[in-house]
Amino acid sequence: MGLLKSNPIMPTGRSRVEAAWDHRLDQGYRLAVVPQAAAYALALSQPFVKDHHRRLLTAHAAAPGLIVGVEELALRIGARGCSYVNLHYGVLGHRVASFLDLAPPCYSQGPLWTTAVAEGAKMGLYRRWYWRLYPEVHDALETLGWTAEEALSERR
Repeated sequence: MGLLKSNPIMPTGRSRVEAAWDHRLDQGYRLAVVPQAAAYALALSQPFVKDHHRRLLTAHAAAPGLIVGVEELALRIGARGCSYVNLHYGVLGHRVASFLDLAPPCYSQGPLWTTAVAEGAKMGLYRRWYWRLYPEVHDALETLGWTAEEALSERR
């Protein structure tokens, strides 16, 4: 007792969400072709990207494995609930997709705009949305000098 045993489903150093992501049944939604970091840096430096979008992105980038549930993302930025995250991440995704001429995949209600910046899947017992930020978006945030610390210190 007391010894850590290796778990083949969750290798040491990985979060439960990261392990669950790798073993999800729903393959999720993502862009067919993800733009390069330079294109994202250009898009994210446009005036349509507001401070609350920046907080969403930088808080997401701080998540282990770049994966975060909508509820957790709301908590990370001090939002009152998932609706705030869904609305503003969707608006940001729509603007980025339009700027970069991206065609997001469709979900039952239409285009899933958030896939312009992250791939998404419903996971877990309650089939909640989780998003994994594209590494190219993460690299763009680093290029722009946007940090997670600023997002977490400037709660809404």
